[in-house]
Amino acid sequence: RWHGDAWQCSCEDPYPQAVVAAHVPTVVFEDFLRAREQLMEQKLAQEYEQRFENRMAAERRRIEDLCTEELQCAQMTRHIQESILTLKCPRCEAAFIDFDGCFALTCG
Repeated sequence: RWHGDAWQCSCEDPYPQAVVAAHVPTVVFEDFLRAREQLMEQKLAQEYEQRFENRMAAERRRIEDLCTEELQCAQMTRHIQESILTLKCPRCEAAFIDFDGCFALTCG
């Protein structure tokens, strides 16, 4: 069904792929598979975006509920984690993650 600017279907898979493949030319079936994959990727991206927005909103609410002293403590903790404990390039400040060996690293 067409709703606004997107296709929406109330069922998981209205026609099994084998049935579609048996009744259409190979080129059409390949187009079908590509379109189906794109729709699944779009749906997944929307779900992740919604999860991210929900997490951001929860974090904003949490920060708004902090008193001044708790907020200062959270800011100091973040500063320590990001600026002091994270190994990074002194020139470009890119973080060094998962390296083995000596500290003679080069910046890319």
